[in-house]
Amino acid sequence: MKTSLSPVLKAKKNDLDKQEVLISKINQEIHQKFDEISLLQSEMHSFFTPQTGTIQDFKILQEQRATFLFQIDFLHEQISSLKAQRKQAQNLYQQLYKEYEKINYIHNEEIKKYLMKIKKQEEKNLDEVATILFKKKENA
Repeated sequence: MKTSLSPVLKAKKNDLDKQEVLISKINQEIHQKFDEISLLQSEMHSFFTPQTGTIQDFKILQEQRATFLFQIDFLHEQISSLKAQRKQAQNLYQQLYKEYEKINYIHNEEIKKYLMKIKKQEEKNLDEVATILFKKKENA
């Protein structure tokens, strides 16, 4: 049943849905970053110490590990940033949800009032019909 608040309620619901999608995308990005970290860690652990043992080989190995660690740290920073974005998005979602619930409550109250009005009108009409039928029966 539609009321004057139906378009507003629909708009709030759309905003709420968009915010849910945004939170879901952020969560997906966070999981993707953790997967990238796991992949980098497994690649880093797959490097073995050089067989020859020269200083040059050790330096190359250290540089490669430092590169992996730098990439992992960078991904952790991105994850921290994404978590902050997610927290903001969740706070906004909570605000939108409260607004939606308020409007939904008012909307439902309007529907109840309208249904009560219809019910009273129907009772009034039934009373009139009953009165008319009673008068016809008396006259007959």
